Amino acid sequence: MKLKPNIKALTTVAGLMLATGSANAVSTFSTNFQQTIGSEQHPDTTIEGGPFNVSVNDNNAGYAAINYRLPGTNTDGADYERDFTEPVVSYSFLGGVNNVLNVVRGNSDFINYTTTDTSFDSFGQSQLQLWTTSDPGTDLTNPSTTRDSAGVGYRSFGQAVATVDISALATGTVNVFYGAFSSTPLLSAIMKDTDGAGPDITITNAHLNGDQANRAEYYVAELGFVNDAGYDVIEYTWLANGTDDTGNGRGLGTVLTGTAVPEPSSTALLGLGGLALILRRRK
Repeated sequence: MKLKPNIKALTTVAGLMLATGSANAVSTFSTNFQQTIGSEQHPDTTIEGGPFNVSVNDNNAGYAAINYRLPGTNTDGADYERDFTEPVVSYSFLGGVNNVLNVVRGNSDFINYTTTDTSFDSFGQSQLQLWTTSDPGTDLTNPSTTRDSAGVGYRSFGQAVATVDISALATGTVNVFYGAFSSTPLLSAIMKDTDGAGPDITITNAHLNGDQANRAEYYVAELGFVNDAGYDVIEYTWLANGTDDTGNGRGLGTVLTGTAVPEPSSTALLGLGGLALILRRRK
């Protein structure tokens, strides 16, 4: 005899399954990739410390390293491009005129900076070549269009804290672009559950093997996360001098990529579908 499914009962069981799943959920936070992306010591460099290319254009999003030295050597690195593997959610780069903390940004609610520094010397720097509305084409190391934005600079800039909202994302990466001048920077990060009991997940130092910048150099660090347990923010701290908030720094920028948390209704439907399949197999 076939039994007529009790939709109310199925919904209740689905809710229990979802609750159990969330209770057992595990969130992770780790450094996925680090590399030098620009160096003043490279013989082809025409501007201090760069340049390097970043695109947040939906068609061809990623970054490219050109004119850089391998860490701790006098050996030139080969140009390379890394595509962002998930959609760009938000971006924010510092840059502008002297003594003004200007920001080139998209979807500004996601990324915010704070700093105790009060003096910024832009020094006419334009290491970052940034494509936002224009499409650089498929080869970001040799873009087919001209950048539509530039930065970053600030010699008299030694520290900053960035707070990145990840509460709406299931997975993603905080791509941090930063620099230093004849110093060893420190890049630490914490993933926080600000409205729950989840313990902080800490990255003590995401800087590239403790590399000391050979004059002006720029770096990238990809901080990847899985957010199954409902964490809210990632907060990273950049210290140009490594040990304190002084120093002749070069920075700073963030690109947040990721995929959204599924809508509750979609998750519930998936749970009901799984239960229905189990019931069919038991008949």
